[in-house]
Amino acid sequence: MPLDSLELKKPLVIMDDDFDVCERLKSMLSGHGFDVFVARNKQSVLQLADDHQADLFLLDINMGPGHESESLEVLEALKQKNSANKVVLFSAFISHDRAKRALAAGAEAYIEKSGVRTTLYRKRSLISLSNHSLHFTRNLSLLRNLERGF
Repeated sequence: MPLDSLELKKPLVIMDDDFDVCERLKSMLSGHGFDVFVARNKQSVLQLADDHQADLFLLDINMGPGHESESLEVLEALKQKNSANKVVLFSAFISHDRAKRALAAGAEAYIEKSGVRTTLYRKRSLISLSNHSLHFTRNLSLLRNLERGF
């Protein structure tokens, strides 16, 4: 197969402290046109962004005790590095205040990671979904739209 006919995958960096979540997301998103890289901390995210020219990021907002603000710090660092970087924050523990704070800091969206009920916060809208497959389709669509610049 000629090289020009190969589809290049879009680099996407995920930061989460839960190994299983990272592996599930990597598996799902790799099958949908993304080249997924996993980071465990701020330094790893910034290094992967440089190494792979990534501009699309999915960050867990709750990185564990003592690291509560790490995702917002990463978000700010990524936006300072390149204001065109697209950052989506997610959490198992949804909070309207956290969502507002994340969006105010420059996040493109805030997603609840849940198989039962999902709330997707975007800069201009709030969508509640109850079907897990619809949740994945919508969130995948969001990532693709972010990749294209809406």
